[in-house]
Amino acid sequence: MFVPWLWLIEGITEPGMITFNERFIFVQENSNLIVNVHRINGHDGDVSVRCRSLQQTAKCGTDFLGGEQILSFNHQVGKISVPIPILMTERNFNRFFKIELSEPGGGATIGPMPRMAVSIKHDDAFELLKNRRRTPTSTDLREFRIHNETFFSRLRDAVIVNDGDSKYATAFDWFIHVFAVVWKV
Repeated sequence: MFVPWLWLIEGITEPGMITFNERFIFVQENSNLIVNVHRINGHDGDVSVRCRSLQQTAKCGTDFLGGEQILSFNHQVGKISVPIPILMTERNFNRFFKIELSEPGGGATIGPMPRMAVSIKHDDAFELLKNRRRTPTSTDLREFRIHNETFFSRLRDAVIVNDGDSKYATAFDWFIHVFAVVWKV
């Protein structure tokens, strides 16, 4: 039995779009940045794209080793990783540069994120950023508990006005509190 729509699906070939998966990334001084360039919405055929770094406050050769290169995606390849060494400098401030995709070849097009900004954080600033991101995850999860296990713990929570902040409780808060104690327990 011949199914014509199956033949049409097998006959479709798409070279795809080439894009980054992030618009912005933080990196520490004296490290190796791995930038992933993705090929989406099709992987058929050999395609290429020009990838270059654009100096902003970070300078090529002193802050990072960038430049320009042609990335070639072989047939059915969906990702290429590009290493960019980040250098250690004596400058004690944060700086950034951009990476840009342009001039696609082989029928491919540029995807929704053709540019990526890379922020090079000074060692002290990077540690501060890392600690700031880690702090919320180490909070005591008992504070977020919705259900109390015992009757007395529910009664204690119901009697407290404004979660223990009665200093800022208004007359309306006290009025509602008195009528709602039975419902809260």
